[in-house]
Amino acid sequence: MYEMYEYFLTNEQFKKLEPFNLNNIIHTESDFYWMPESKIRLFKIYKNLTEEELYLKRKTIEYLIDFNNETKIYNLVVPLGIVIVDNEFRGEIQTKINGKTLTNYIYDKEIPFNKKIDKLKDVGYFIDMVKNSNPKYNACFSDIHTDNFMIHGGNIIVVDATSMKLYDLKGIQNFYLCQLSEMEFEKYEVDSEGIVIPSINTDIYCYIMILLRFLSGSDLYILGEGSYFRYLDKLEKNGFDINLINSFRSIYEEDMDNINPYIYLDSLKDIDDEKLAIMRKIL
Repeated sequence: MYEMYEYFLTNEQFKKLEPFNLNNIIHTESDFYWMPESKIRLFKIYKNLTEEELYLKRKTIEYLIDFNNETKIYNLVVPLGIVIVDNEFRGEIQTKINGKTLTNYIYDKEIPFNKKIDKLKDVGYFIDMVKNSNPKYNACFSDIHTDNFMIHGGNIIVVDATSMKLYDLKGIQNFYLCQLSEMEFEKYEVDSEGIVIPSINTDIYCYIMILLRFLSGSDLYILGEGSYFRYLDKLEKNGFDINLINSFRSIYEEDMDNINPYIYLDSLKDIDDEKLAIMRKIL
């Protein structure tokens, strides 16, 4: 069984930590530092968080360790422990992952299209693993975007697990969910402040927006419902897989859960330039 490790620092020791550069990935809520006497572990130190938010972060880490011990989703990078500075919880201990983000991978012109499809399929498979985990966790990733996935040793690694929704936690409101809250959806549950509550449905919604951004070259969440369906109808008329198209349609279907499209992505392999051009013409 994996147990949470605690690393204690004085404030003076904290000030002497060596910063770690994330190579153009911006984290507004945290800074990264090398763990002393280690070149494979990092401290993720939270900043600008309230006492309640810090409490919830620590609770999330405890939940994640419980979740990881039972589900054994090995490509999910779970914190190794927590950082205590002058007897106050300040952050988490992470393993340094060598590789490139999924963002960099799928927009790298040197990487074949089919290999990109395979990695995007892996994201959908991960969502399914979380969905099929023990219902007691009430689990979803909640912060589905391409910078939260990395390619390591040819495999997809899922990072920033402390964004997850587990048990009674809210989960992190990511960029796509903020956009979702501005649209005229009735399908997705919102809290008393009108903020979309993360769920498996919102995980799949965000995943679909990632796929459509990659395939079309545009942000389709900005389209109204009518324009969105006209775009999908055009794809169907031009011979794209109906199951894939229907999974994209499912985000508006009130009486059904969103359909995870990853099992239909093979239909896009070996797509020719003419069909790719059709996908890139939005209206």
